[in-house]
Amino acid sequence: MSVDAGPGEAPTAIAARIGPVYSLDDLMRLLEGGRSSTGDIVSLVERWRLVGVRTTDDQWTFPAWGFEMEEGRLTIRSSVVDLWGRLPHDGFLTDVDLSARMNTRFGELGGTPVGYVTRYGIDGTVASAVSRLRNRVDTHPENEQSAYPTG
Repeated sequence: MSVDAGPGEAPTAIAARIGPVYSLDDLMRLLEGGRSSTGDIVSLVERWRLVGVRTTDDQWTFPAWGFEMEEGRLTIRSSVVDLWGRLPHDGFLTDVDLSARMNTRFGELGGTPVGYVTRYGIDGTVASAVSRLRNRVDTHPENEQSAYPTG
């Protein structure tokens, strides 16, 4: 699920931080053989079935690393979505910050979290890393001024 990008971030600025992104129009054309509506896609994000980042001007972007091509069709990487749902979305980090971490190399994983869970799924190594991140977010002084709306 996603709430918002950082202040003033546009799709191109987000892509510069997290890698290539799909637009909502791209997904409506590429998912489910072009049968997906805006409501279908947003519903997937809201139900934690798709990684999406909403810009401050209310445009949805979807990190390309959340998908893969199978038999010529774009499909959602469920292991990546599972990891995304475990991250601390209720703290001071924006979804763009979290997205950047998903595609950043970590020594203990031997690569990026996206690559690791795509190969091995969620295991103790990933769960431990997520737990450490959550603890840092929970105890960070900026957490009292969360970037996320509370209601």
